[in-house]
Amino acid sequence: MPMVDEDELTKVLGGRLGDDARAKELTAAYLSGMANYAIERTTGQGGVPTTLVGERVELLLHISKQLGHLITQREIAALLRVNPGTARRLHIELRSVHEDTVRPFVYRYALQNAKTDGKGEHNGVVGMRVAFATEEQMEAFLTEAERTSLPVARKRDETNLPWLLYVHSGFDLTVYEVD
Repeated sequence: MPMVDEDELTKVLGGRLGDDARAKELTAAYLSGMANYAIERTTGQGGVPTTLVGERVELLLHISKQLGHLITQREIAALLRVNPGTARRLHIELRSVHEDTVRPFVYRYALQNAKTDGKGEHNGVVGMRVAFATEEQMEAFLTEAERTSLPVARKRDETNLPWLLYVHSGFDLTVYEVD
């Protein structure tokens, strides 16, 4: 069996991601997730994917488990050498096929580096004002909130907080360590 050159893989991913620390974390998760998926695919119970998309989604699930959060669309593009549109479709497929498994990962990913900005009310939603770090993270949160019927409202006219949502007070942000 050929040995894996982790340093070379990390270097390539670092170049694609522009972040060496993130590349190192993704390399470790990728290699471990790939090994775990290979074992499960051969020895596990039930059916196995019969399409390339299905195979990739299962691999991405194992990588996400190793990361401890949902793999990002950018990481998918860098790792699998696919364009952003394909990475987005794989991300959506991962979230829909493994909805219950990845829900905590989706929220953890979406709320990474998010900040609370007090409490308030907007469009009938009373709760915390949450400023997301990126538009992609806010969109992931919105999609998951819609799936679970969590009341949220987007506030669009805040120029200093472009990705702001009002999140219903029944959602426990402390679980995800949001400041």
